[in-house]
Amino acid sequence: RRDERPRLRRVGLLLSANGHARTEEANGAAYWIEQKTGGHFAAVPPLYLERWDGGAVRRWLRGHGLEAVVTSGTFIDPLRDLLPREGMRVPEDISLVSINTSRNGEISGIYQNIEARSALAARLLIDKINRNDYGIPDFRQTVLTLGSWLEGFTLRPPA
Repeated sequence: RRDERPRLRRVGLLLSANGHARTEEANGAAYWIEQKTGGHFAAVPPLYLERWDGGAVRRWLRGHGLEAVVTSGTFIDPLRDLLPREGMRVPEDISLVSINTSRNGEISGIYQNIEARSALAARLLIDKINRNDYGIPDFRQTVLTLGSWLEGFTLRPPA
């Protein structure tokens, strides 16, 4: 099936440095891989910030002529405040996508289903207790859960 949405070529990744580290840099790695092997968008350097810095974001947006920004809940609100002051309308001039959007459906992006993740964490803890397994595990485990796409209103509409 052909995607009717116009391709966005200049896509930037904006994340908090702390959030990026907490996810073992998985989002940055996926972004880099998509740039290098997917051929879908230009090589725009990601921006990782210790804390919100409107000046740095403004320079990054303008310096790379971005058509879209992929970010997290940490920076959605300040970014949505900054863009109109820079003369950028969402989604007409620039699209916003969140890697952890909320269920309210306003911001386009991935809903991480916190309810399912919480239930899974509880189940893992209960299993550990049932096995009489206490303390810090000898080997760290990472559990991945699938998110689901929420269309929202911050991504350019189909052509």
